[in-house]
Amino acid sequence: MLHRFACSLLLLAGATAAQGWSITAISPTGGVAAGQLTSSFAPPVNVNSTLSSGPFTTGVFLSADAVLGASHANSSAEWASPFPGQVAPLGFRVFVFARAIVSPPAGPNQVAATTTLDADALFVLQAPSPGGGRVVLTYLGQQSEVLSHAAVMDVDVGADGTIEMAATSHDPFARMMELPLQIAASGTPIRIHITANANWAATHPNTSVQTVSLEVTAQYFPDQAAVGHFDATGATVDLAGFHALDDRLTLVLPSQSVGAIVFGSQPMVAPVVGFPLVTQLVSFDAFALGRVLLLAMPPLPPGTRIYAQGFVLEPSGIMRSSNSLRAWWP
Repeated sequence: MLHRFACSLLLLAGATAAQGWSITAISPTGGVAAGQLTSSFAPPVNVNSTLSSGPFTTGVFLSADAVLGASHANSSAEWASPFPGQVAPLGFRVFVFARAIVSPPAGPNQVAATTTLDADALFVLQAPSPGGGRVVLTYLGQQSEVLSHAAVMDVDVGADGTIEMAATSHDPFARMMELPLQIAASGTPIRIHITANANWAATHPNTSVQTVSLEVTAQYFPDQAAVGHFDATGATVDLAGFHALDDRLTLVLPSQSVGAIVFGSQPMVAPVVGFPLVTQLVSFDAFALGRVLLLAMPPLPPGTRIYAQGFVLEPSGIMRSSNSLRAWWP
């Protein structure tokens, strides 16, 4: 089994099946969006909209836009399935933004804009038959310089109350994580709580546009392993794992060292006598020499777990051990 893990070049069979894959969007508690504009020259403008509890279709499902001349206070949330760039047989994208545009007319005039959005959404994944695989979550945020503005999506895979990913527009870098996921016969939900807000004020001739936005995507790959950090006891170097959407796994140890990566079927914690910076975290069942290792992940029986750990020998002669990673076929 471990030899197959390290050497297999087999492609995942059946991952491209399309018939029977579906996603249903449901709001368990509804949602509300609001925009408000106040000024020194006109009555306040207030716009409110609601998302009713129950199913909703793709596209924009909640939005509000208050308008006063060239000024706007608007926010919006939308979703799509499939979405551009999707490679898995099942996936969805959620996008939210909030924007305050203040442009007072000539004169000693002032405009203030405020917009907010708050909604709960369940995305129920359904497959042709029950089974396990990995779900890959990504997010990308954009943020104006005002830190009080924000778009946030709390992602709860399985809707069990645990937030696996807290996505925020304050983070300017794309993020990705993956988790094991079982799709039941009745479907499996991913719950996302969505919030966004922006506000700003200006006096003529000043104008300003303050915007926050956030995108979250989820892709489900049936029969594939989910790879992630498992244990860091005694680790003094990092073993990084990069699991691509094409199911190839790259393992990387630090440069400027001689490395080996060990694979085992069992986790453990065992300090190694005579090597104070080495702790064995996996059973020694197979190994590969080298600092970088590229693997094509094989299809293995559900429930299989394989662990990996790195060891490095520095030019000074000091040996160190890394954290462990786990590949789990759910």
